Amino acid sequence: MLSCGFFASKIHFEEDITRIIPKSDKSDVTAKVLQQLNFSDKVTVIIEKGHEGSLDDLSEMATVFLDSITSCNQYIKTIQGKVNEENIQETFDFVYQNLPLFLEDKDYLQIQNKLNKDSIAQQVQSNYRTLISPTGIVAKDFILNDPLGISFIALKKLQQLSVGDEFKLHNGFVVTKDDTKLLLFINPILSGSETEKNALFVNELNRIKTDLNNNFKRKSSIDYFGSSLIAVANANQIKHDIITTIAVSMSALMLILILFYRKIIIPIIIFIPTIFGVLFALASLYFLKDAISAISLSVGAVLLGITIDYS
Repeated sequence: MLSCGFFASKIHFEEDITRIIPKSDKSDVTAKVLQQLNFSDKVTVIIEKGHEGSLDDLSEMATVFLDSITSCNQYIKTIQGKVNEENIQETFDFVYQNLPLFLEDKDYLQIQNKLNKDSIAQQVQSNYRTLISPTGIVAKDFILNDPLGISFIALKKLQQLSVGDEFKLHNGFVVTKDDTKLLLFINPILSGSETEKNALFVNELNRIKTDLNNNFKRKSSIDYFGSSLIAVANANQIKHDIITTIAVSMSALMLILILFYRKIIIPIIIFIPTIFGVLFALASLYFLKDAISAISLSVGAVLLGITIDYS
């Protein structure tokens, strides 16, 4: 029994839910397809505005989150949702250098109206207000290159090519049109099925979430959604249910046997073949397979009653 217990302790338990699917050519293809759905492995970060919050609070919380998430760099490929100032400048330069390609005949009439004395004075005043505001640091280069804002006529045409108008940019972040949510997207290195390794990643994300929600209380809140978090939560729930089911079953059987035989030693003797059978089965699996699905152990509660019945 000791040797069986030694080898049984060496077996590796997998928490991948696809491992419980019976092995066949068709099921192998199904499991492979499930594992290659990379788009489902993304983790969506949702930052929502609170009752006392503003749109700037959302971007501030997102900036703090990006600084804090550096502790998880070993688990993350890239983070999407923030547009760098360099990309904005490159887009503006591209449009400015190829401006005639974006303009139509009616646009030249609008440009002609901008050349009127009153329109120029109004534009200069608007540029002055922009330059003395906090956004002037970023807008300075745009105004120097295009003081009359002709490039924005072409940029509006590019905006019409977008997929939808449900999102917009604020301080370089993607926010919903109603200014209530800010979205970030994490591309993890590990797939969603690797729950054992993802557990450390998820724990770190939850720690960051707790800290940020405490610091930005009533202003904004952060939450996540993704297959990695769901898989880890399911794995923890499954392990909890397995332990609870087997513990309740053994306790109930012990209580019934003690009340029936009115002796403690007899139930213990009856459980010895069951314990030996479990250890022998796990030791045999150690030599036949190097790993077993932890989910399959949930049938242990059923087998427990059968083995006791035969004992």
